Amino acid sequence: MVLEVSDPVSYAIMGCIFVIAYFLALAAGILVFMPIQVVLTASRANYTPKAVNLNQQSIESSPSTSALGFLYGFYFYKDAISTTGTSEKTTLSFFGRIKRLEGSKGLYRGTVWFILSMHVLMLIALSIGLSIYFLSRKLSIDAEHVYVGWEGELLTMFITFPLSVIQARAIVHPVRLNWFNLRDSLKNVTNESEYSQPWRLYKIPGAFLAYFSRWFLIGPCTRLLKWIFIGGGVSMSNENSPITFSTRLLGIVPLFVWLVVLVSIVTMLDCIFVRLAIQRSKKSYRETIDTTGSQAGDIEAMRSSEPIVSLRPCFGEQHPGWNYFNFPYLEPYKGILDCARKMRDEEGWGSLRRAALVSMVSCLVALLS
Repeated sequence: MVLEVSDPVSYAIMGCIFVIAYFLALAAGILVFMPIQVVLTASRANYTPKAVNLNQQSIESSPSTSALGFLYGFYFYKDAISTTGTSEKTTLSFFGRIKRLEGSKGLYRGTVWFILSMHVLMLIALSIGLSIYFLSRKLSIDAEHVYVGWEGELLTMFITFPLSVIQARAIVHPVRLNWFNLRDSLKNVTNESEYSQPWRLYKIPGAFLAYFSRWFLIGPCTRLLKWIFIGGGVSMSNENSPITFSTRLLGIVPLFVWLVVLVSIVTMLDCIFVRLAIQRSKKSYRETIDTTGSQAGDIEAMRSSEPIVSLRPCFGEQHPGWNYFNFPYLEPYKGILDCARKMRDEEGWGSLRRAALVSMVSCLVALLS
């Protein structure tokens, strides 16, 4: 059934329906998705260093730092050492922790940036849709035959990256920021150079590479492998015959192997991206311009008895509000591999497996879609 829309009244009605549907979807996303996003981000950001140092024997028995070593360690290596920091260690326990410390409001940290991300995605979708519509009319091409694939996804990923970084920082900030005062709150989650030159967010060591790698592995790479093994890219009988059911069944085996590898890599990338995005190795812009000392008082007055997450303290940013648990200050993460090694050595393999079930679901959806 094709709905023909030709007169202005019909256009207005369709526009109203679209706007209503969009805001209903946005409201549902805020109510359902935001608490999940807050809990996942807080869990992945939570810094829980080992209570004691590994002895030499346990260090030697630890998997190597190679790619295969990380893959083996992800699935088979278990940490036998207690950790310090927050008493809550699992992803689900963070839901109760946030509720206990900040109430239901704490589950909606960073909602402003979720709304902005949704608006950006909608503008991109509308721009692509209108471009296809007018291009198809100009060239007399059926709009259904115009395909927009990974290029649109790449553009979306590139544009939403800084929003994802700011949202992660807003979620784990020691203070529940008032985002109705957007400019002032933004100064609390960015340093001076990032605030004046937002494109510097792309230069955070390793963060954009982790974000891009996750998109590439789940998107184009997985679709390419599906096309090769079960989608008609390779004929295993003869060149003219269609791929049979048995051939598709045979292609499931390498895809299952890929799923096992993909889940481990994506889970680690999810954890690493959050750590790299929230890392503070410089003072925030507000701390830089605050010459009265009022911010320290504001933090003491506004923060709860303890923050919702334990953050890794780095040299260069030694504000007491960011080190509630009095951990020793450490060198910042310098990239993806450096972050993975330091997380493994300082906290154990569990820090790289957080919210693995959620990452597995996203990988399954990508594989089955």
